[in-house]
Amino acid sequence: MALELAGSPWAASRVAQTVGFSGAPADVAAATVVGGQQMAVITARTGSYSPENVQVRSGVPTTLVVQSVGAQGCVRSFVIRGEQKVLPVHGETRVELGVLQPGRLDYACGMGMYTGVITIV
Repeated sequence: MALELAGSPWAASRVAQTVGFSGAPADVAAATVVGGQQMAVITARTGSYSPENVQVRSGVPTTLVVQSVGAQGCVRSFVIRGEQKVLPVHGETRVELGVLQPGRLDYACGMGMYTGVITIV
């Protein structure tokens, strides 16, 4: 998991992409901004987080909303910025990210099998 969250090229998901076992992340979504606060939404299902890439604006207070839809297994152990959240099977979990600087913020399940990225522009 540490390799995934650190963005290492040796992380399992990146090695799998390199050797052709999986495609590059295709789904990208933009956060919504209302009243000077932005909200990025991802869905956690058994075996995946989607979209795999959410784009947010830098310099804007950001809340990540993880919507669980029948989430089972390690996908319920959601890790971002070294903090673990145990997601419900069904429901919503909010993670306050604060004001972000340009770059990327990776997240993963507790085992590092299922990953995603927040791209900050």
